[in-house]
Amino acid sequence: MIEIAEIALAHHAVAAEAAQHDLDCACKTSKGRRRITRIERDSPEWAMMIQETRVVYDRSEKAKRAAYNAQRRLKGACARFVLHHGQK
Repeated sequence: MIEIAEIALAHHAVAAEAAQHDLDCACKTSKGRRRITRIERDSPEWAMMIQETRVVYDRSEKAKRAAYNAQRRLKGACARFVLHHGQK
């Protein structure tokens, strides 16, 4: 069970990293369209960028949650293993 949880964690960690990269690219593209290099948080430009990248942002957040849950499941599997087999 631990091996399966490790594989799942590796898969979800890579997916989360890729989704974050996609979000970074989407934000850069959004800023590039307006020829803006930096956007202040909570500005009208920020709101526009968030609106344009919402789908990619949601996908990134979902991938991060999946990676977190895989890490939690691995931790639980390790704890159960130690509980049933003792520490050696």
